[in-house]
Amino acid sequence: MHALVRAEFPHLGDCAYLDAACIGIPAQRTVDAVTDFVRRAQSLLHPTGTAKHGWFNAARLAARPLVATFIGAETDDIALVESTTHGLALAAQTLQLGQGDKVAMCDLEFLQMGVVWSLLRRKGVQVVPIHTNNGYLSADMVRAHLHDGVKVLALSSVQWANGFRADVDAIAALCRERGVWLVIDAAQHLGALEFDVRQTPVDMLCCGGHKWLNSPFGQGFLYVSPRVREHFDAPMPGFFATQSPNSTWGESFLIKSTSPFQDFHFFDTAAKWEIGGTANWSGGIALGAALSLIQEIGPPRIEQAIHALTDRLIEGLDRLDIPVVSHRAPQRRSGIVTFTLGSPVADGLMMEHLATCGVSVSARYTSGVGGVRVSCHYFNTDDDVDRLLEAAGTWVHSKAKEIPVGTRAHVSALPLLDDLEPEDVAAVVKAFGEHLARDGDVLVTNGSPAPGLAIIVSGEASALKDGREVGRLVRGDIFGEISALLNQPTTAAVVASGDVRYLLLPAPIVEQFLTDHPKFCYRLLQAEARRLRDRP
Repeated sequence: MHALVRAEFPHLGDCAYLDAACIGIPAQRTVDAVTDFVRRAQSLLHPTGTAKHGWFNAARLAARPLVATFIGAETDDIALVESTTHGLALAAQTLQLGQGDKVAMCDLEFLQMGVVWSLLRRKGVQVVPIHTNNGYLSADMVRAHLHDGVKVLALSSVQWANGFRADVDAIAALCRERGVWLVIDAAQHLGALEFDVRQTPVDMLCCGGHKWLNSPFGQGFLYVSPRVREHFDAPMPGFFATQSPNSTWGESFLIKSTSPFQDFHFFDTAAKWEIGGTANWSGGIALGAALSLIQEIGPPRIEQAIHALTDRLIEGLDRLDIPVVSHRAPQRRSGIVTFTLGSPVADGLMMEHLATCGVSVSARYTSGVGGVRVSCHYFNTDDDVDRLLEAAGTWVHSKAKEIPVGTRAHVSALPLLDDLEPEDVAAVVKAFGEHLARDGDVLVTNGSPAPGLAIIVSGEASALKDGREVGRLVRGDIFGEISALLNQPTTAAVVASGDVRYLLLPAPIVEQFLTDHPKFCYRLLQAEARRLRDRP
C-alpha cells in the first residue's frame, strides 16, 4: 500500500497535508484521466462531434457502477450529481413535504444542511432541532424527536466539526420503525470509512467527490433507494434521462418524426435525478479514477490505516495535555480528530502556526463544538502526525513561556484588565502576542492598516502625524483598535520612545476575540469612552 500511495501522491512529501475534510488531493491517476479528457476535447480524434459527445458520456457514466460497488448498491440506484449540496437539494425536492410536515436534524450539521431544509419553511414545513450533548448524538436522542409529524430525518453520518460518527445502523432501523425517511450526508464519511447500504438501509445518501474521495472536480453522487423511487418521481428529469427510440440519440436524430411534442419515456432508475443535459464529463471521469484507487487499496485497509493514525494523534495530544474534542469510542470515531486550546481565537492561531510549519489543518466550529480539525487520510503517514504533534507542542510551550508568571500578574494590573476575572486575563495572555520594540522602532505606519489591537505593557511611544507628535502612549494605553475594528488605514504613526513592551492581538482575529470575551470588549468600550470624554 505504501509504495502505491507514494506513487499516486508524489507531492505530499513536501508537507503534512491533514485537511482532507476540507478538500482532498487528487491522485496521479485522477490527474492523468482529467488531462487525457482535456486533450481529447481539444483534439480531432473522433470523426464527428456526435461521436465525441458519445465517448464523453460513456467515459463519465463509467463512474456509476464504481460508485454502486463502493457502497453496496446497484448501478440503477446511483445518480451522478454536482456535489453534496446538489444531492441534498434533490432529496428535499423529491420527498414532497408540505404544510405541517417536519424535518428533524441535529445542531452539529454543516450549514448547507440547514439551508436546504429551511427553504421548505415557505411551504409550511417545520425544522425540528435535535440538540446534541457535548457533540454526541445517540439513537435515543433521535428517537425522542421522531414524532408529531416528523417525516424526514436529515443526518450527516460523520459530523464536519468534531468528526462524530453516528450510529447509523440503529438510527436507520428506528426510522424504518417510525416510517421516517432517512437522508444521509456522507461527505465526511465515504472515502475514509466503509458504508454498505445493504447492511444499513438508508433512503437517500449523497456525497461530494472533493473531500475524502480525493476528486475535487465538481462531481459527486446521490443514492436513491428503490423504496424512494417506488414512492416518488424525480423533480426535474432532463433529456438524457429519456429513452432513445434507437440505440443512441445520434441515430434517433435522423428520424424525421422526432419532435419536442413527442411522448417521452423516462428510465426507471436514479439517472432521472441527474440534470440530464450536458454533463460534467471531466468530473465524472475524475470520480471514476479516484474510486478505482480506493477499490484497489481496499476500503477495509483504508479504514484500518486511518484508525491507526488517529490513535497515534490522540495519544500524542494526550501527552501534550491538549484537550481532544472528538469522541474517543472507536465506533463513534472517524478520520477527523478535533482538539482545542480553549477558544476559537487560540485555535485559529494554532492553525496558522501549523501552516507555517508545513502542516495543513482547519479550524471549525458549529453550535459551540469544535476546534482545530485534523483529517487523517490513507495517504498520510506516521511522520505527518508526528510533525503536527511537534509543531503543536512547540506552540503550546512557547505560549506558556511567552509571558512569565510574574509578567502575567503585571499584565493583569493593566488598567484595561485590572478587574477582569482570571480566566479573561488568561485568555488575553494566550491570544495576544508579546512584542518588544527598541527606541525608534515603528509600531504602526501612518496610512496603513494597523497590525491589530495593541496594549502597552511598559515604556512609552509617540503618536505622530506628518512627523509631529500629537500624543504620548504609556503603560495601559491602547492603539490600533480603530483601524482594526473598521478595517481602515491608520491616521497616525506610533513610534517607540526607548524600549517598549506591548501586547498585540492580530487584526484578523480581533472581531472573534471581542465576540468571545464580552467583558474585555466592555472594558475596551469604557476606555474609548474615557478617551472621547477627556479629549480637549
